[in-house]
Amino acid sequence: PEVTTSLSIGILDIFGFENFDNNSFEQLCINYCNEKLQQHFNHYIFKMEQEEYAMEGIEWKAIDFVDNQECIDLIERRPLGILSILDEESRFPKATDSTFLEKMQQHLGSHPRLEKNKLGKEFTFGVQHYAGPVQYDVRNFLFKNRDTFRPDIIMLCLGSSRPFVREIFEAVKVLAEDTPAAPGGTLGRKAGGNAKMITVGNQFRNQLHVLLGSLHETSPAYIRCLKPNKEKSPGNFVDMKIVEQLRHAGIVETVKIRKMGYPSRVVFRTFWVRYRFLVPKLMKSLAAASATKTISDDDRGRTLAQHLSRAKIFQGEGGEVTLLW
Repeated sequence: PEVTTSLSIGILDIFGFENFDNNSFEQLCINYCNEKLQQHFNHYIFKMEQEEYAMEGIEWKAIDFVDNQECIDLIERRPLGILSILDEESRFPKATDSTFLEKMQQHLGSHPRLEKNKLGKEFTFGVQHYAGPVQYDVRNFLFKNRDTFRPDIIMLCLGSSRPFVREIFEAVKVLAEDTPAAPGGTLGRKAGGNAKMITVGNQFRNQLHVLLGSLHETSPAYIRCLKPNKEKSPGNFVDMKIVEQLRHAGIVETVKIRKMGYPSRVVFRTFWVRYRFLVPKLMKSLAAASATKTISDDDRGRTLAQHLSRAKIFQGEGGEVTLLW
């Protein structure tokens, strides 16, 4: 049968890094998501840029950038990442937020990205994120990670007169019966069963990996939104706040690459077709590669930062405009 390929355009709108006076499980998930997306941005913009230069045989000074893999490992690594330890504690009815914090500090206390609870803040831990340090309050972490429904609410919704509501809570009931009971609950693990608990953190991690898999198969374009000031007032640009956001978003490193590298890269034939009118007398007798070299060596482009690789011409920023003057 004939296979058709569907083309689509997707828009991913996400929260930026969150750091409030009180940060909980929700902020950890959001910041974890941002760490993964920032890594994708790093890979796409920086690593692929440098890999292409190396593949095309272009010598240039590599740019060091912040690699946040260490922080991602702290959160998601199995079996001893923050989410894995949280899942393990969530399976024990007698576990508490304090035992979760103790176990995390026991196994991850020496991790360079983890900050232990500070004096006077016994329920907190800190993570050195890509965008800066964030302190998290562990109270209610286990409750939010279990995300269990009270049995009476499930039974009430199963008796709804609306088929759609009943269908939703049939799935909730099945899920609840296959997971350990939360403290005080009656719906829980099947008798003698050892079904693995489906936690919020585990679902979030799996869905995030699926999302990243989709992003790796696309050609992304990034739009970075900057807050000019905390008050969101018009006409007020706080310099340090904007610079901080530019650094956290990786924009400063992107600017360095554009200044040091070759943002314009065109295969020889495309370049030849586009600019052959500059030397019309020679165009009939030259191959695409030779024609590209002839055009780029013309007096009008002699001062241009450029490099001819194996298959493309790489030009510095504004190179195509300079070539025409």
